[in-house]
Amino acid sequence: MGFDIIGLNPKNLHLKEPEEPDNLWNLPEEKQNEYFNKRAEYTSQSGTYFRNNVWWWRPLAHYVLTHTKVIDEDKKKSWSYNDHCIVEDEEAIQIAKQLRYLIDKGHTKRFSAEWEARRKTLELHNDKIEKELDNHVKDVQRKMNDSNLAPKDFPKEDYDKWEKIYRRRNSDANYPFSIKNVEEFAKFCENSGGFSIG
Repeated sequence: MGFDIIGLNPKNLHLKEPEEPDNLWNLPEEKQNEYFNKRAEYTSQSGTYFRNNVWWWRPLAHYVLTHTKVIDEDKKKSWSYNDHCIVEDEEAIQIAKQLRYLIDKGHTKRFSAEWEARRKTLELHNDKIEKELDNHVKDVQRKMNDSNLAPKDFPKEDYDKWEKIYRRRNSDANYPFSIKNVEEFAKFCENSGGFSIG
């Protein structure tokens, strides 16, 4: 799953958005590829399209919402969903300006270092949990004399123990943060003419 951020009125474009043929999926593969290549060229222009998978988007959205103070409280929740939340041009420009300010002042660098240090610690924690899970699975498989037995098929007591161990994993280890991603988003915001999250 990812977040597709679409510029509403992109600025400074050199290429026009290609029109999708009505019969796109019935065209020969060569013609389909021609359209998709033109579309890729168009969306490579800053302000047209920004995409992050859920792992990258969540920390970026958190940073923008927490540190720029541009987005109203009633819109913040929509930044976690693909519900086509609209961010107006003025808001997008303010986000870009404030992100650049935070980058220039070193705030983003410090935030990134702290975020990534915590994430690395959580990765090590999760590695230990994975080993504990693997050991438990092997123990149960030996006990049940079934090397293909999956946790969902464990006896209740063994499954409950597996689940208790599994719940100690911390999914925050999966959410990276980088200055480059913030810079790219700031550039997108500046050139987007406002955008839709969806």
